[in-house]
Amino acid sequence: MPEVEALAAPPPDTSTLANANTYGYWGKRTDPNPDTVYAPSGSIPAVVQSLTPNTGLHTGTVPGVVIKGDRLFGATAASVNAVACTALSVDASGRQITCTVPALAAAGTFDVAVTVPSGVGTLYGGWVAT
Repeated sequence: MPEVEALAAPPPDTSTLANANTYGYWGKRTDPNPDTVYAPSGSIPAVVQSLTPNTGLHTGTVPGVVIKGDRLFGATAASVNAVACTALSVDASGRQITCTVPALAAAGTFDVAVTVPSGVGTLYGGWVAT
């Protein structure tokens, strides 16, 4: 399988045709290896870094939970232990989501997942329900 190098953002100078070809949508060719595929930055899923708060009672909902990360633009869903969060709101920077964490069936440590158009980003063990 070919190696993939993805760029999070284009470099600042793509104003000339030469720069656009070098730094095009598919990323900068840094390796002349023909087996390297240069993926567009839009194909990188969300990165979930933290939750505040990151704990709550499993028997009730927790409103106002802030999920921080990268590439959260266009988030269509967030979940804790595969249970959908509600009142999902993504800020303009694409680095923060505010939502309500649902009641869960049991106490424990659970994964938090955010779905964006390019895939799903997961913070493993990101939520503790007591």
